[in-house]
Amino acid sequence: MPRVVLITLVRHGQTEANKSSIIQGQTDIPLNDHGRRQAEHAAQSLAATKVDAMYTSDLSRAHETASIIHRRLKQPCELIVDRRLRERSCGVFEGKPWGSARKHAEALGIPHYEFRPEGGENSADVRARVATMLHDIVQNQAKVVHESLTHETASLHHVVVVSHGGLISDLLHYCRDHALLDLNGHTVTIPLNTSLTTLVVQVPETADSSTRDFQELDGAAIVQHHNHDHHQQQHPHALPVHHHTHHEHRHWSVKIHRFNDVEHLRELEQIVAPHNISDSI
Repeated sequence: MPRVVLITLVRHGQTEANKSSIIQGQTDIPLNDHGRRQAEHAAQSLAATKVDAMYTSDLSRAHETASIIHRRLKQPCELIVDRRLRERSCGVFEGKPWGSARKHAEALGIPHYEFRPEGGENSADVRARVATMLHDIVQNQAKVVHESLTHETASLHHVVVVSHGGLISDLLHYCRDHALLDLNGHTVTIPLNTSLTTLVVQVPETADSSTRDFQELDGAAIVQHHNHDHHQQQHPHALPVHHHTHHEHRHWSVKIHRFNDVEHLRELEQIVAPHNISDSI
């Protein structure tokens, strides 16, 4: 019997950098007032939903969004801070206008997704930590599902993950590139602030739970950063990187149930669209 894990991906609320079309990357910029209102509306839409676990980036714009949602849940659950959920580091381009890194990459003749700015990451780096993060979240929840099963009944676990637009996009790119993702008719772009994207992940009972069954990281480097102390559980500072030379059979399947849903923001006057909307699948 397949074990099913729902993952609702939430992009953080608006910041002043979002509003001003400035690259944030891993610069720790807080929500602005509008972003907090967006988070409150997202929290209202999720309040009555059964949530078994929550994960958030440690950057304050995501962490505050997650905390607002977490406080509104009618059923309490653990809120886990995971640095692997940080936005792509843009290095020396952080604080500069949107499009500046892309233009620099084009001038060098390098595709934007391959470009690693000084002190930053490229998409392969981000997908390396996305792979380990997604594997850990799903395997942890699938184990809980398995332990709650009988032969006659099935259980479904729901995880809310609060992160960043670029990382959510890279997660979906990773799943697509490894033939795990069913787009279900959706065209995927960088998601809007506090938008909700829900993935249905099925893990067959016979699936090998080892990391190598789920990921191929091709030696991509993971950039290390210092933790913020938010008094919730934090994953270890050292992040594992696994190297493989070929694809192995993958047992998991991922289907998009909804993408970039901002219905909860209809009452607000302003919805800020992403500025790198061309990064689509």
